Amino acid sequence: MGIPEYVYSEGIKQGCTMEAVCALLAQLQEESAFNPYNLEDTANRKLGISDQEYVRGVDNGTYTNFVNDGYGFGLFQVTFYTRKRQFLNWMRARGLSIGDTEGQVAFIWWELKSDFGSIWNMMQTSTDLYALTKKLLYTWENPAEKENNLKRRYEYAKTWLSKAQSGQLTSSNSKPTGGSTNMSKVEQYTQEAINIANDNSHGYSQSSRWGPDYDCSSLVATVVQNAGIPLRSNGASYTGNMRNALLRSGFRDVTSSCNLSTGGGMVRGDILLNDSSHAAIYIGNGRVVHARSSEGNDQTGDQSGNEIRTQNYWNYPWTGVFRFTEGSSSSPTVQEPSGGTSSTPSAPASSNLKRGSKGARVKELQENLMKLGFKLEKYGADGDFGKETYDAVVAFQKKAFPGDESEWDGVVGPNTQAALEEALKKHSESSKKEFEKGDLVKFKGGKHYIYADKDKGSDAKPGVAKITIIKRGAKHPYHIVRVANTGTNVFGWVDEDTIEVI
Repeated sequence: MGIPEYVYSEGIKQGCTMEAVCALLAQLQEESAFNPYNLEDTANRKLGISDQEYVRGVDNGTYTNFVNDGYGFGLFQVTFYTRKRQFLNWMRARGLSIGDTEGQVAFIWWELKSDFGSIWNMMQTSTDLYALTKKLLYTWENPAEKENNLKRRYEYAKTWLSKAQSGQLTSSNSKPTGGSTNMSKVEQYTQEAINIANDNSHGYSQSSRWGPDYDCSSLVATVVQNAGIPLRSNGASYTGNMRNALLRSGFRDVTSSCNLSTGGGMVRGDILLNDSSHAAIYIGNGRVVHARSSEGNDQTGDQSGNEIRTQNYWNYPWTGVFRFTEGSSSSPTVQEPSGGTSSTPSAPASSNLKRGSKGARVKELQENLMKLGFKLEKYGADGDFGKETYDAVVAFQKKAFPGDESEWDGVVGPNTQAALEEALKKHSESSKKEFEKGDLVKFKGGKHYIYADKDKGSDAKPGVAKITIIKRGAKHPYHIVRVANTGTNVFGWVDEDTIEVI
């Protein structure tokens, strides 16, 4: 049962009229979009924390200014200090988290009965939807700006009433989903990612990718780690090492049971991965949440509202779908580094890449080596670890471990992988921000177009390409041509957010 259905069910049980409960639903929709963890955006920016971090801080006592901070919180955005004190004491007396859905809803009924008698009496008898909406807005919520608020909330109330009258809202004994102290880890990280997407104080940025801004992989790693699953501790620092980290953290590869073209078979909380360039979270109902692009603006915050966003499902293309199951036999574990001296988790010996290795991981290694300037001129990124790749790995090892010949073995084990990741991170941070004609770029996959301003395009595969023409200001400003043996078939005009520096 969703939160609106739960509120409606409880309201009818309390003896409220159908119209009264629908007017209340309109208030909660406007105030929090039915998110019991909702903390007003101003607080997220000023405090530099997420909604979940705020709730955890209040619950465990590390954040002590809840009563007096003046920030709206919860389903009904309680703000004034006397009401926040009363709310906090009420929840603590019952041993509840301030983010507990059932607790918040029960407090709302208690407060209306105890402190807003005139509203409560009206909710028991009146069927005047407009009057009920206005009464709740002006007397209970009491925001600074009321007129436009009233128009919007009344429209919401009419929609809820229509659903109630058609039987879409029903009274039952079911519990609400989400927002409880018993919320599953999967629901915690999924909801936190959605909250971040809805909070424009967080944007897409490589320079502050571990907060307050994120890129695709750091967003996933952060929210999963915050939910108590040690994904980041197990080595997830970018898309290239996320697959192994997911498997070490209790996720299962369920790609074979999903339809990547349509999203069929996926469930809320599934992690979608393209090993070379992107990650997202499936949030259900054919939707995903992801950090997608800075849109040319690397400063903190989401200036367009689309840098981190929810959107309809599409096949990036994804190379893996991973699912976490509570209580799974493959429980989350943090692997200790070899020798106890490195912060990078050790990889199993079987995961080492060496001469004779083949497949997607080899191809990714080859692409990363080229990105770092090590040439693979004859075969490129063909997924086959031959002599050319071996020589490039040795050249990288000599640069990464000067004077330590024991590391110059041409095998990509834990130490070499860690050095590669660090080199890639530094390369990303120092990359130039504006592309130029002649640049080699990584095409991340997506549409390519015949003309720079054409509306309809066709799908192209990811891989390395060369910029041949630039038309700044066009819909699709970069004309790129594929580089042989890198997997892509792109040849045409593309959007800026589909390419990255290599």
